[in-house]
Amino acid sequence: MKTLEGWQAKGNIFVPQGIIDKSRDDKSALMKDFKSNFDSILNENSHRREPYFILFKAKFDDFNPNVCRQVFTVYEDRPPYIVRSLVFWVDNTRGLVLRIWEVDRDKKIHFNIAAAMKLKGILRSSVSN
Repeated sequence: MKTLEGWQAKGNIFVPQGIIDKSRDDKSALMKDFKSNFDSILNENSHRREPYFILFKAKFDDFNPNVCRQVFTVYEDRPPYIVRSLVFWVDNTRGLVLRIWEVDRDKKIHFNIAAAMKLKGILRSSVSN
């Protein structure tokens, strides 16, 4: 494998040493922020008896694409499909948090089939009771 002083291979390209480490640190910091913010949203809504939805949207700054703001919105009914978003279904009485779908930047909707089937079973059993 070819190496250059001060450079590191990433796939078939070489990038300056430290870029890969920095991106790992940035990613872990973003995940830490996401988990912290998500937990605070769950705690703020822990009093709810009825299931609800949480929509997560990452908003990037128009002038600096490296700046990202995390936006969480709580919905009682199904939220709209919004580009670059994740939707979670939360049921406090059952202690469930399910990621239902995500919409990528190409406006493609990706459903979490396992969660949707679990949700379908939960809703079916609650209707029959």
